[in-house]
Amino acid sequence: MKTTKIVKFGDKDASKHELTGGKGANLGLLTQAGFKVPPGFTVMTNAYAEFILSSGLDTIIEKILGEVKYDNPVQLEACTARIRAAIVETRMPKEMADEISGAYRELGQDINVAVRSSGTAEDLAGASFAGLHDTYLDICGADDVVDSVKRCWASLWSGRALAYRQDKTFKHTSVQMAVVVQTMVESEVSGVMFTGNPLTTATNEIVINASWGLGEAVVQGIVTPDMYVLKTGSLRVVEQTVGNKTVQIVRDHAGKGTVEQEVPEHKRKQLTLAEPLLKTLADMGRRVMTYYDDLPQDIEWGIVGNEVYLLQSRPVTGVDFSWDCDIDDAQPEDDDDDIVWSRTFADDVWTGAITPLFYCWRGMGGLSVDYRLSAVPLFQNNELAKMRYVKYYKGEAYVNAKADRIFFGAALPASRPGMALKLPPDQREEALKSPFSYLEYAKILLRAKAVRSKTGGPYGWMKILDNYFANRLEEAKGLPDEQLRWLSDAELKRYISKQKAFEAEYNVDVCFPGMFIYCREMLTLLNLITTKWYDGENQFAYNDLITGTRKVAASVQ
Repeated sequence: MKTTKIVKFGDKDASKHELTGGKGANLGLLTQAGFKVPPGFTVMTNAYAEFILSSGLDTIIEKILGEVKYDNPVQLEACTARIRAAIVETRMPKEMADEISGAYRELGQDINVAVRSSGTAEDLAGASFAGLHDTYLDICGADDVVDSVKRCWASLWSGRALAYRQDKTFKHTSVQMAVVVQTMVESEVSGVMFTGNPLTTATNEIVINASWGLGEAVVQGIVTPDMYVLKTGSLRVVEQTVGNKTVQIVRDHAGKGTVEQEVPEHKRKQLTLAEPLLKTLADMGRRVMTYYDDLPQDIEWGIVGNEVYLLQSRPVTGVDFSWDCDIDDAQPEDDDDDIVWSRTFADDVWTGAITPLFYCWRGMGGLSVDYRLSAVPLFQNNELAKMRYVKYYKGEAYVNAKADRIFFGAALPASRPGMALKLPPDQREEALKSPFSYLEYAKILLRAKAVRSKTGGPYGWMKILDNYFANRLEEAKGLPDEQLRWLSDAELKRYISKQKAFEAEYNVDVCFPGMFIYCREMLTLLNLITTKWYDGENQFAYNDLITGTRKVAASVQ
């Protein structure tokens, strides 16, 4: 029975890594997912294996590998050059060559194609092999396609590829090579896109490098491309830099392959992408990353007219990405670089490790969503309403110091000295000298009575507080650990939603009126009283009163 050596991108086997290699498998997956991938096919790994075995090249390769000295680069390159020459000079079996030629002709009459290596060890999460295997652009004619396929096979045995495999502990003879043959897009603009920022390790930014002509100019580092940085969620452009694009790689219309060409002077300092097209490109990158389970992707792309083509995608390797920003996705507000973030609140109130799960529950629930329901209507501050309030960074929770300054401004003068300690040191003196409006403070009290407390005023608030402790403690405690372990995923999600809804209700009813007004002012009053009237020896009497005296603490122990 005849065994096929060819698979089209749209066929189900095209996405099998062991048959089509990293590049071929990704193109198969992306084609089948509906992305705009130029059509093509993959010469599968079984073709390479049959070619090597049927020609006796396996024996030649094994003999030369036995001579390799990996600590001698010159000798390593000389040995691998002999392997490559043996592969290129060996005639491909006619049946195999005919199948490749037939698949090429099905793409169109003497069309130009890109012939790309697709090793089984490349485009993996821990080993990319990017740039180590050969690519041949603008190949035209069946004979040249067949020759380029052999040259891609031969690139499996470059000195750099062999050394890289040795370093990554891959067994050389177990690594196979497929070859992608893809319709060539004569790009007017092209480049690479990273759906995570490899420089800052942020996963909520897309970085695009773009230049005129074909993308090899960017991939090979021939030009300094334009660089764009966009926020993944909003696709807002946060940075753009014009590159010095002096040359471009274009199709050689007079012959075969590609040539370098000077970029006209007026285009060298011109941005390659207008904002609508830039966002279309970034959105494609965002959708590709979503398709790959939100793992950051290294994408090659090309644009003809206003059509954006996806040429290939692989995982970004060599970057230890920080996923902190993903935890804050529930906050739609942009993160202003001028914000001063303070850890004072979390250090004072929260104990133990601040895990992502803890932060998502306590920080995002109690300090972000709920504070908007309570603090914003209470203070009627437009700036506060638009502000990102909390942030998670490397295992710590931070609060926007600007928000603390707004809360400070609405506090009674007697409360201010203690609150000033939460502000950045360079802001404390100025804050303490800032004017206080009793009229604005009275308005806050009225809003707290009318809006925030169900029965109005401090006494109504205290009744609500008493009710929570008298009647709703079991509801607050939730299920014991033993029962939580047996919940299904769906049941656990429903349970968490229910508990977060309870916490939101509690925050609106109790925490925010109390935290921002009643408790704050009562504790300030207590502090003033103890400072003025207490004449005992313990200078920390106020602290003892609010935390429990030493005698009480000792008796409890």
